[in-house]
Amino acid sequence: MNRPTFPRTCGPGFAVLFVTCLGLLSLGFSYGESALRRLYLYPVSLSAAALLDLLGIQTTLDTASMAEGFCALVMEGVVFQVTQECAGIFALFIYLAGDIVKCCG
Repeated sequence: MNRPTFPRTCGPGFAVLFVTCLGLLSLGFSYGESALRRLYLYPVSLSAAALLDLLGIQTTLDTASMAEGFCALVMEGVVFQVTQECAGIFALFIYLAGDIVKCCG
């Protein structure tokens, strides 16, 4: 019976680099949160509004609350607050950390 083999990147060095990279990305997020709102949250919210409009759901994007950390997707009778957490910023950081370590490790 053959045992599965894992790639060389699964060693302790990879884990240390991955956690370090993830920590640095999180630190950068805490210091550059306002820039990430404009560069990440707004385009994701705009894309969601455009897709909802494409599906026939009349949607308005309200960016008045971006300084508070969210955009609002306003539909008939419903308002969704799109935050950075639900827009996938942390999932993006996890992916980037793994990709950076894979390329540099």
